[in-house]
Amino acid sequence: MDYGSLVQTVEATGIKPVASQSKFKGSMRDYRGRILKFLTKEGKGKRELFLTHCAIPEEKIEEVLQVLVKDGLIEPLGKDEYQLPL
Repeated sequence: MDYGSLVQTVEATGIKPVASQSKFKGSMRDYRGRILKFLTKEGKGKRELFLTHCAIPEEKIEEVLQVLVKDGLIEPLGKDEYQLPL
């Protein structure tokens, strides 16, 4: 949660938040961000590079890539190669 929702809302209303944000490290958001950062820097990337340079676990890589493609954030170029949309 951000400062506004955590502190300012409590001060203004006296109502404390009940939910807390899930952990980021090792989450789908974390893995997606790592791949997008890599592609922003390198232009293109292969699945194997994402595994090694982005430190994404083998058991998660397919799911992460499929979600990024589905969301239109990356596009496949061929067998196991991806880039940011043009």
